[in-house]
Amino acid sequence: MFFKKIALPAYILVIITLAVFPFSQAGLKSVNTIYVVSFRLDHIIHLLVFAPFYSLVALSFPPKIFLQNIVIAVVVIFTSLAAEYVQFYLPYRTFNPADLLANLGGAILGWLFWYLVKPFIH
Repeated sequence: MFFKKIALPAYILVIITLAVFPFSQAGLKSVNTIYVVSFRLDHIIHLLVFAPFYSLVALSFPPKIFLQNIVIAVVVIFTSLAAEYVQFYLPYRTFNPADLLANLGGAILGWLFWYLVKPFIH
């Protein structure tokens, strides 16, 4: 119940806020210039932000049949792509294909993580 009523809506609100917040105007542009190994820090952040998404949706709306798993995966993938695509239309943000791939990578990692831990949850 916690996930359906609080965690998932709060998480979606965080994603929307991160997608539309004018970071460059707030002086937070430095994450684009910091590298961890050979990856930009902002790409790692994108990946980590979307990693728990599948698990939160699956905990909120437990899939009972295979088709429901597919629907959840499509919703998570669409949301991860839309979060970056919306920036194309915001004058103070920029669309970045690498961020789009990092979002998608996070969604896929989250899906894989769910199937690794799912047997231990139920």
